[in-house]
Amino acid sequence: MRFLILDDSPYDRELIMRKLQQEFGGATWREVIQRADFEEAMGQPDFDVVLVDYQLKWTNGLEVLKTIRERVPALPVIMVTDTGNEEIAAGGMKMGLNDYVLKKHLQRLPLAVEECLEKARLRAERNAIEEQVRQAQKMESLGLLVSSIAHDFNNLLAGITGYAERGLSKINPSHLLYEDLRGICETAERAARMVRQLLAFARRQPLTLTDVNLNVVITDLLELLRKLLTETIEVEFLPDPFLKTVSADVTQIEQVLLNLCLNACDAIPNGGKVLITTQNTMVNEQDAHSPASMQPGAYVLLSVKDTGTGMNEQVQKRMFEPFFTTKEPETGTGLGLSVVHGIIGQHRGFVKVESEVGRGTTFSIYLPAVERAAIYARTKAKKEQVIQGGTETILLLEDNPVLQLLMAGALQECGYTVIVSSDGLAALQNFEQYAASIALVIADIKTPEMTGIQLYEHIRRGGSTTRFLFVSGYQEWEVSQHVVLDKSWAFLEKPFPLGELVTKVRELLG
Repeated sequence: MRFLILDDSPYDRELIMRKLQQEFGGATWREVIQRADFEEAMGQPDFDVVLVDYQLKWTNGLEVLKTIRERVPALPVIMVTDTGNEEIAAGGMKMGLNDYVLKKHLQRLPLAVEECLEKARLRAERNAIEEQVRQAQKMESLGLLVSSIAHDFNNLLAGITGYAERGLSKINPSHLLYEDLRGICETAERAARMVRQLLAFARRQPLTLTDVNLNVVITDLLELLRKLLTETIEVEFLPDPFLKTVSADVTQIEQVLLNLCLNACDAIPNGGKVLITTQNTMVNEQDAHSPASMQPGAYVLLSVKDTGTGMNEQVQKRMFEPFFTTKEPETGTGLGLSVVHGIIGQHRGFVKVESEVGRGTTFSIYLPAVERAAIYARTKAKKEQVIQGGTETILLLEDNPVLQLLMAGALQECGYTVIVSSDGLAALQNFEQYAASIALVIADIKTPEMTGIQLYEHIRRGGSTTRFLFVSGYQEWEVSQHVVLDKSWAFLEKPFPLGELVTKVRELLG
């Protein structure tokens, strides 16, 4: 334990130090007898407790306390003095003095030190918890905002994509407008990916969990990583052959790995190395690098280490903030690391970062291990399917006139009969009138008068088992929490290709 002692009397200092040595073995101290020594000590306040007399030749204890509170607010300060003045003691306590000990009662000093250190620890813990609550509230507010914006924005993107696709289907690749239309589709898809990144950051992206061995996921991704990174960057993978299983969303873990590797690439402008490793590890309650909310137990550790420029302390403090970036304007969104943080938080894991300017950065991802065998296998490339139509009747509930026109047109071109409704009440009336012939209901979640979910519930209460296809700019989890017990429905997230809509319809209708 380290003490700063401010007292003019060498005899009193000796008594204080002897008492401290008796109670706190290995204690060290720094003595201050003039202003210059005090200013020097405050330049680097590397001590745990300050002990100050009230009467000093160059000032008084309250002035010392005022200076310390201005520079190091949380540093415990105890006044040890012969001045038994209640007014001084009360004034000191108002200014933030931790305790007041008379020199004739020096035997109370060790207890006063222990009490103020314990109070400082509890105060630090409370501040940390309050900060966690503030962050949680901020994330919840941001999540609600992003979720509501995502619905309307994805509706717009669905219209843009739909019109561009229809234009592409009517012209040859040699047409002058073909590349322009394809560029519109690609740009809309990038915008949709950004919305998904925002939802992942705000922890509003649904998880599709699979028991998986991370070595398989990383191996599948290595070829793509080597293509994305420049030729001057070497990618090495050192897997743990006995790696445990984790329950994870493979697509989102791939997103995490891509973001970290691309971030590493930006930090290695002149060539270098990215090392990816996996290993089993245990997290204990005493582990300093794990957050207080993290449960102790078995984890799988995924590390991405680069030989890049590293990050200073200021950048490290802000690196997980959304839209914070050190890149040049127009070269990055600042969402990469915030997305990583959001995804790993969804998986009940945590991220540890070690970085030093000029010596590279290591991102360590901790994911809870499960005692089950991995079932995820390498995915094979999907063969391009021929879009098949049908002759069934479909009830379409969509209040956006652009999407209503595009979706109905795509289905009608494939042979389906489409009954269109712009609000939920009209859709319910149409269903009751044509119930015998309707084979499928396609419904947006957010519609006037009656939502798609409410329409579903009304139809189910009437005894009908007609299949449902929900389409929305919201997420699938917002549907599943209402209709989780019924598997006669499917979901398409906007924006989606019109061909995917027709294919999904055919799958549901068998």
